[in-house]
Amino acid sequence: MTENFDFHLSELSSKEIVRKAKAMLKAGELICCHEQGGGKSLRAVFRDAKGVVSRIEVSGLPDGPFRGNCGCDNEVPNLCPHGAAALLYH
Repeated sequence: MTENFDFHLSELSSKEIVRKAKAMLKAGELICCHEQGGGKSLRAVFRDAKGVVSRIEVSGLPDGPFRGNCGCDNEVPNLCPHGAAALLYH
């Protein structure tokens, strides 16, 4: 499942964003992640090494199309690294 899901996330964002998302999870930046709306969206909170907190809501669960609404300054069309990390974690 991971390879196919990683590929799907890469198509929605980029290989670089998926790489950053995996690094964020490995570094323990995810504080919490939970489903909302009967499992139709995810909400997650991240804190980076500098203490910057980012909140994300990813809609489109369970099968997509996934869209992220994040407070970070990453200007990407669909999913920022926080959105990709939340989906990978979930």
